[in-house]
Amino acid sequence: MPGIGPIIGLTILAEIGDIRRFEHPKQFISYCGFNLCTHRSGTLKGQTHISKRGNSRLRQSFWMAGQIAVTRHENTFRRKFHAYVKKNGDSPDNKRKAYTAVAIKMARVVYATLTKSTDYHGYYESQR
Repeated sequence: MPGIGPIIGLTILAEIGDIRRFEHPKQFISYCGFNLCTHRSGTLKGQTHISKRGNSRLRQSFWMAGQIAVTRHENTFRRKFHAYVKKNGDSPDNKRKAYTAVAIKMARVVYATLTKSTDYHGYYESQR
């Protein structure tokens, strides 16, 4: 998988443990600390952000892998990053949000490859 080398891969596998304990990818994303939360008080609603309640080593590993994957040649992670940056161009911290979106996508792909016991096969979308 682009961005995941031997050290990051072993860190991810060591921190996950048994992947079968998660019945749904959302549970795994939550375990990584990438789930969204909003502070609320009565009728007031605060900003939405990631909760960071979860395994910080997993979150850091996926974050670093996402930063590396974005610099590689054409792959779906790079396309997601550029689409997110282009869509939210006027946001002051859009790159940070784009890296977070790429890290969450990587976590979903890792969950799918581990639960199905398959190798990662990248696919390249055609240009429109």
